[in-house]
Amino acid sequence: MKKINYIIIVFTMLILISCNSSDKATAEKATAKSSATVVKIMNSQLYEQIKADNKDKVLLITFFASWCPACKQETPGFVKIYNEYKDKGFQLIGVSVDKTVDDAEGFVKDFNVTYPMYLSDAALAKKLNIYYLPTNIIYKPGGGLYDVR
Repeated sequence: MKKINYIIIVFTMLILISCNSSDKATAEKATAKSSATVVKIMNSQLYEQIKADNKDKVLLITFFASWCPACKQETPGFVKIYNEYKDKGFQLIGVSVDKTVDDAEGFVKDFNVTYPMYLSDAALAKKLNIYYLPTNIIYKPGGGLYDVR
């Protein structure tokens, strides 16, 4: 349990640090080669499958858009934490709400995103009440939501 709490603390710190840097500077600091691409449309069925496949991990699902300034600020921190903890019980999934795959893939390339990325269908965002960007949902091992209040 201490490991999971440590991951949450590090995650929060990285977001705060990344929010204090300029978009261009933080994008340049992302040094890992991009291995992620937007390969599928994320719908409700795939979303539930991803949750089930990662039920033994801390799962962070981030909803973002390529035009969103706050999304651009948090992404370098997400790349860093994913690269550091992906083999330690942590999974990060990006879900773009952009209108086209090209917009989402451009974001992946610009920020050297290494975690799996998807393009959301409109029904999923509506079902999950995604009205603000970025929206980050954190599931603890076993599938329950973390209460981050």
